[in-house]
Amino acid sequence: MALDALDEVDTIPALEGLVLDFDHYGRVVGLRVTTGADSVLAPSLLEAAEPDDPPSAEISDGAAGQRRGSMSPDDQAAAAAPSLVDSLKTYIDGVPEDERADALHGVFYGFYTRVAIIDRTTYELATWAKNDAAQLAKVPEPLKEALRDNALFVGQELFASRVRAMRAMGYVSQRLAELLDRSPPARPFTLQRAIAFDQKQGRMRSYGLSRPGEHPDLPYDAAAYDPHAA
Repeated sequence: MALDALDEVDTIPALEGLVLDFDHYGRVVGLRVTTGADSVLAPSLLEAAEPDDPPSAEISDGAAGQRRGSMSPDDQAAAAAPSLVDSLKTYIDGVPEDERADALHGVFYGFYTRVAIIDRTTYELATWAKNDAAQLAKVPEPLKEALRDNALFVGQELFASRVRAMRAMGYVSQRLAELLDRSPPARPFTLQRAIAFDQKQGRMRSYGLSRPGEHPDLPYDAAAYDPHAA
């Protein structure tokens, strides 16, 4: 998907453990919280990752099975998911050496697209709480309270997902900086534009990476990103 294809970006249906439903105007009309995984990598990177090493010989098959049996299905899925470090290494190792910086640059802004989607969803949630919640005047109080609790829970999940995406960006940025070693890339990066959420207009927009400052929160230098300063 081209990052400047805004119509396509507005129809992205899923984000890690959150499933978003959009109408044909691009507005969020439904949001479901599902089980999540520790890794926030795109499915293509997860599929490229090798499976974890088998249990050590010091642990018997019976003991390993008993340990897995004591875990919930969600915990088992999370434990089996490859880490960001392993998944990224597997992906980058499969890229020609002279293209690795460009690949890391693209992965970095892929994660920022997730941040943009989270920002948009948070904006939609806040708008609902401010404007549409007033329509609940005739709704029974227990149902009102349940809706408020649900909105709070979703907000917390959105914040946690944003933090995880920012941490992933920080790691990718560190790898890119190590690869470049304070030198400019051998050739210009392929990706020239990035997606960010425009809060004033309430929509996703495409921004040129050659024009720093056009969006206040968009990181324009992928090799110098600090998630703690964002």
